[in-house]
Amino acid sequence: RRPSPSWSNPPKHNWQLDEIKHGNIISTHSLNDVTQNHNSNDCIITFGRIDDPTLVDIVTAHESCSRLHARIAFDRSGTPWLRDLGSGNGSFVNEKRLPREACGKEIKEDDVGGSNNNSNNNRKGSRGVVLYPGDAIRFGAS
Repeated sequence: RRPSPSWSNPPKHNWQLDEIKHGNIISTHSLNDVTQNHNSNDCIITFGRIDDPTLVDIVTAHESCSRLHARIAFDRSGTPWLRDLGSGNGSFVNEKRLPREACGKEIKEDDVGGSNNNSNNNRKGSRGVVLYPGDAIRFGAS
């Protein structure tokens, strides 16, 4: 499993994600259930095309999605943050592409000597973008 950012926490409220294709809801995912099913203190939900439960929590079965496309993490107050993990075709919220600073692989604190000052966790946009109830998320051209 990918490690959770040091600031992430389990969701405090009930969050669900409706998967929509051609205007119809084909599946509903409880984000709370996803984090509760992890065997560790992992508090992130990952999305991607690869059907590997050790890497991806919710499979996005569209060819324009990357193997490991994006993640949602919740902060201490329960706010969800979406970050694109360096996908080839981008992530969108309400038809707006995530800004560059909310994209790219996250740097683990261990990779930079354990110093928060050197990691990307303190840069503007490093957590991603805030999600709100009713937001439409699109991965790639899905």
